[in-house]
This record gives sequence, C-alpha cells and structure tokens, in this order.
Amino acid sequence: MPLVTSAVVGLGGCVVVADVLSATRVTRDQSTLDAGERASNLAGAMAVRARHRPSLEGAVCVVVDDLVTTGATLAEAARALREAGAGEVLSAAIGATRKRAGPVRTFP
Repeated sequence: MPLVTSAVVGLGGCVVVADVLSATRVTRDQSTLDAGERASNLAGAMAVRARHRPSLEGAVCVVVDDLVTTGATLAEAARALREAGAGEVLSAAIGATRKRAGPVRTFP
C-alpha cells in the first residue's frame, strides 16, 4: 500500500487509501486456470468490509492490482465495490501479461 499512497499524494480533493475488500471464501490458485475458470473461481469471493461501507456511497474508487492476466480479480473487486454503493470504479495495474494468440515459440 505504500506505493499506492505515494502515487496519489499529489491528487486534489479527498483521497483515502484503504484496504476495503476482504475475501468471503477460499478460492483456488489462479495460475493454472483459464479466463472462464478464473472468473468462476472468483465469482462472489470478495466483499467490502462493513466499517468501510458508509464511506463508499457514491465514491470514486480505484482498484490497484499488481498484475492483470484476465481481469477476473479486477472485475470481482469492481462488483463488490459497486454492490457496496461505490459511484464509479476504476482500475490500475502495475503490469499485465501478454495475450497469447497461439502456441509459445522458443528460440535457441
């Protein structure tokens, strides 16, 4: 969270960096799952912590993830935030994986 905090310190208005999401259940490791399996695996797996719900009503929220592969984690986080009353949900990631169009080629 320190990286996120330092990134938003210069923004105007009221900026709050908070860990508002929590897991509602145990999920499978995502590394071997395809896009559809990842979405199913995470469906309903996140919720906003009760103490943060009042401050989210109508708020603009930014979800920050370290790596985007299929977007399933960001989509589930956005669902949970909207369900809790967030006005707009944006996302940011530090990195993203390349989408593969075919088999991976190796070079000598």
